[in-house]
Amino acid sequence: MSLSMSALKCPRVSCVRASTQSCVRVSCTHKSSSSSSSSSSSAGPVAVSPLGALRGLGLGLVAVSCTPAIMASSLVNMVHPPAALAIPQTSICATEACDDNDYSGIDLAAKGEFFTKGSLKRAKFIKVKANAVNFFGADLTNADFTDADLSDANFGQANMNGVNLTNANLTNAIVSSARFENAIIDNTDWTDVIIRKDINNQLCEIAKGVNPKTGVDTRESLFCE
Repeated sequence: MSLSMSALKCPRVSCVRASTQSCVRVSCTHKSSSSSSSSSSSAGPVAVSPLGALRGLGLGLVAVSCTPAIMASSLVNMVHPPAALAIPQTSICATEACDDNDYSGIDLAAKGEFFTKGSLKRAKFIKVKANAVNFFGADLTNADFTDADLSDANFGQANMNGVNLTNANLTNAIVSSARFENAIIDNTDWTDVIIRKDINNQLCEIAKGVNPKTGVDTRESLFCE
């Protein structure tokens, strides 16, 4: 179904602001609550996102009455998000093996590093800051993440067999279908991780200790019985 720009215009609202870096947000002011009255009542400026505005059509929520150029820009950003928000498909370590590399002590998050589908066997990540770093599909066999901050990191489908996660913080991390054969997870914090039930049960068989930074019991963070 196609939408014409004219169908999105409403005489009751007027655009007073359009801004933001990657997604246009429109602030509009309601001008009239009744079509039978010649007087106008005013409500405060309301920030309306393009998606919220479209959902509001037909539900009494006023949409936008800005120029077609602004509306078109909003729709483009919704359908094609900025490149900065896209998940990288591969990393340099996927084409050039990074096996045995030493990243210890580096703030990988600040450097914007990602290791999607990379080969990182035996790599050292001791005391790294890797919060929200992408390790999706990476081969991390026997890698060392001792004392690492891995909060919000993505380890979906990664090979983590033999990995050392002693004292690591994985709060809010995605580990989903990662493999953990012969992994060391002493004193790790798994609070609010996204993980498959069978893998969770596997980790519970070896889980022990308390994370020295967060004070969270490893077994409790995994809801082990």
